[in-house]
Parts: sequence; C-alpha cells; structure tokens
Amino acid sequence: MAQPKKRPAIDKRIMTDAQAKKQERINQMSAELGVAQDQEWRAIDAAIAASVYGMLLDADEAFIEAFFTRILDAATTANARKIRRHPSCPPHLVTADVVASDKGETPTAKPSNPPTDA
Repeated sequence: MAQPKKRPAIDKRIMTDAQAKKQERINQMSAELGVAQDQEWRAIDAAIAASVYGMLLDADEAFIEAFFTRILDAATTANARKIRRHPSCPPHLVTADVVASDKGETPTAKPSNPPTDA
C-alpha cells in the first residue's frame, strides 16, 4: 500500500510577494474566526447566566440548595467566594474551608479516596 504524500512545510524565507499576501489573508481570516467564536461563546454564556438568574427567582428552597451545593462543589475557591455572595445562595453553604481560605489560611484537605473496610 502506498504511503500518503506528506505536504512540504512552508518556507517563509522564499515566499514571493503574492504568496506572502495570501499567507497574510489566511492569518487575518484565522484571527477574525477566533474573534467571531469568542463573541458567540460570550453571547451563549450571557444567555445561560440570564436564564439561570430567572430560574433561581422562581425556584423552591430545595432546588436552590441543591443548585448552589453542586455549583460550589465545582467552583474554584475564588469563584466560590463570589458565588456565595449571590443573594439566593443559602448562608449555611459557606463552609469552614471557604472561610479559612478567605482568611488566607490553608483549608483542610479532603481525602480523594475515603478508606474502605477491607
């Protein structure tokens, strides 16, 4: 079976002016694509945030507690500090670990694999 031909690398040192212009257009299009994707993701994030905020206004206490418990478990310490300032966040969800990290103390480590009875 024949091996597929590998395309040669582009040697920018020997590009003609026309080739350099084409390469510049490619680079510009790539940059524009990146900006467009970033704008789209920001719009999606904003839509999710607005929807979550509206959902929390109409939710019952059990849902709010479960929601904030899950999101605080997934959040970094810095983000958890911000999230727990949300007016809908139940006050009892502020744990000793988060309070300790606010004071600059080292929070207690949680075991990743609890011991099992063998």
